[in-house]
Parts: sequence; structure tokens; C-alpha cells
Amino acid sequence: MPWTDLLPNGTLGHTGVPGDDLEAVAVITAHERSILGEDRTTMDTYVTDKGEPDFEAERDGAFVVADDGALLALAQFRSRPPHVNSWTQAWVHPDHVGRGIGSALISWAEGLGRRSVDRAPDGTRVSMSMGANEGNDRARRLYAAHGYE
Repeated sequence: MPWTDLLPNGTLGHTGVPGDDLEAVAVITAHERSILGEDRTTMDTYVTDKGEPDFEAERDGAFVVADDGALLALAQFRSRPPHVNSWTQAWVHPDHVGRGIGSALISWAEGLGRRSVDRAPDGTRVSMSMGANEGNDRARRLYAAHGYE
């Protein structure tokens, strides 16, 4: 089942990165504030991250918008040579947590992770991880529900 079919009613999922960097940073910082009580991401760090050489936006990014176009969540998948460990970061706006958006983004990342295995050297062990702040108990429970430790 495509990851977009897992999204709640009234939302749309897209691959790539949001067209508005300011809106993306606003979602990330709202997420950070809800967990850490402070912003850690700046426009410069966001633009630098999405500009890394191994990050191809159309392949390695995903975002979720409401029917009215408001950005609700975004994710970035990373797999650098030799492609033996991939990892994903995702941010869901705190007003939209608990609606199934995180689960849909995990499904999206797992699809990329399976394709990334073909890029690893033959015979190597490949792993995938998902990032979450240590204070984000909800993310830890979500990852555990999907089989991650």
C-alpha cells in the first residue's frame, strides 16, 4: 500500500521537499519547542541539510499538507556510501501529532530503506534507523510499535 494511502483524511502526501523553506522551518521549530522547549533548527541549518550532496530532494524527501495547503509534516531520508546504514528524520507539527502522519512517514522511509539495500556492497549487513530526541516519548512508542528499538 502506498504511504500516502495511510494518511488521515484531509491530508495529502508528496515526495520532495516543501516549496517554502520558511514554512518547513516553522514546522520543525514548532516540533522542537513542543519537546525541548526551545528551537534548535535555523534557516541556515535546514538549507544546509537539504543541500547535502547525497540528498536528492525528489527521492529523499517527503512532506504532508492539509487540503488547504498548510504544511503539517516533513521527513528526510539519508543513505550515504557505502549505504549500509540509512536513517530518517521526521517532524510532525505538534497540532497534528497522533493522527497517523508519523506512521505514514515511517512507511515511506521503509520503502526507501528497502531500495537502498541494493546500493550496499554485496554480502554486507544493512541497517536502518529513525531519529528522535531523547525527550520524545511519543516517537519512541511510535517506533516501537513499528518494530524499532
